[in-house]
Amino acid sequence: MFARASRMIGTCVAAAAAIGLCVNQAAHGQAPTATTQIVDFRVADGVWEKGETEFGNFGPEFETFDIATRPVNAFSGTELEGLASQFSGLSQNADGNVQGNDRPEQADFEVETFFNSTSIRNFSRFGQDISLPNGRAGTLQWNFDLTSLDTYLSNNGLNLDALELNMNASYPTGQGREYDLLLSYTSASEGLTLTDISTEVGTTQGSFPGSEDNFAILLRGSRNANLGDLIGDDPRTSFDSTGDFNNDGSVDAADFTVWRDTLNDIVTPGTGADADESGVIDLGDHQAWAANFGASTADDVIEPNTHKVVAKDVGGGIFDGSQNLTTIDLLQLYNDGVREFNLVAITAGFGPNRVFGIQGPDFNDPNNLGVPLSFGSGVYINTSGGVAAAPEPSTTLLAGCGVLAATGCRRRRRG
Repeated sequence: MFARASRMIGTCVAAAAAIGLCVNQAAHGQAPTATTQIVDFRVADGVWEKGETEFGNFGPEFETFDIATRPVNAFSGTELEGLASQFSGLSQNADGNVQGNDRPEQADFEVETFFNSTSIRNFSRFGQDISLPNGRAGTLQWNFDLTSLDTYLSNNGLNLDALELNMNASYPTGQGREYDLLLSYTSASEGLTLTDISTEVGTTQGSFPGSEDNFAILLRGSRNANLGDLIGDDPRTSFDSTGDFNNDGSVDAADFTVWRDTLNDIVTPGTGADADESGVIDLGDHQAWAANFGASTADDVIEPNTHKVVAKDVGGGIFDGSQNLTTIDLLQLYNDGVREFNLVAITAGFGPNRVFGIQGPDFNDPNNLGVPLSFGSGVYINTSGGVAAAPEPSTTLLAGCGVLAATGCRRRRRG
């Protein structure tokens, strides 16, 4: 199912050089530098459960799903415990009706784990015209917390020389079928706040609140942005000045006095207490004031941005089954104190019944610096020094990807 293409698509691009965040799409010898995997983006084994429909076997169908995480194993006589990764996603057709319209080519997520890859079918299947008022986006998210890496490095006297996130995906794209990658984390200096994708499923057919929200907030922002740009919810709300007749930044009793004292006056439309711009101070203006009573400039909420655009137009071209490796350098962010990240893959231009394949390391020759695509999807480190030898790639750590259930999952973290 997953053809191995020797050609690697993409070019090396720098994103947010001011903080040292470098993103490379592997091409012609460009490769990751970290060689020990500590987090694996593939979901746990045992996901695939054959499901009979009138159309045949199409496997389980999800709009969101919950799968156990992989354990973290020991290597070189020491253990790196506590690392975990959670995987959540929302199909573009998440309307409460699994197997959209009973047509297999329009089904919701179908998830299957092989020995070396996890495939997600029907990740996204509509056009990506960002001018649409109610577009929909298929969205995948990996959340990972590297807090316990601090203890591991300290206990073993190790220096962290490289920390990289790799997304190695096979993606039968076709022309114009690209996906973007976004990174979310909290950084006060950048005005960036960690947040989740939406996983809200519609309750009636034709209701797509989660995928529409992801489209409007993330995909439209990404499609209009440049690499390194911050996108998200900035700003979301602002002061509605309707009824603020004395222009003091508050709709209150003082404004009622202005309206009462000028009642029936003929004015230039929109001036004074003419809230409805009729040119006459009348009962309609009072109604507008009453409806907005209590509003003030305190309502201005400039929310932090939520995601950084770290790769655009990954995939694409005309080579079905080609693999695309994107490497993101996280070392500077880690050194700056960032420990929790979300990686998001998002698209709205994906053909029916196509597969987004999350690749693991090459079975025979993992983490070969000379062959970038031998690296699997996940987080990798290099260390030096210490009381124990640095772990070899053959003793790779795996911390798996679980999946957040839709129930109780919120798009924004507060606190």
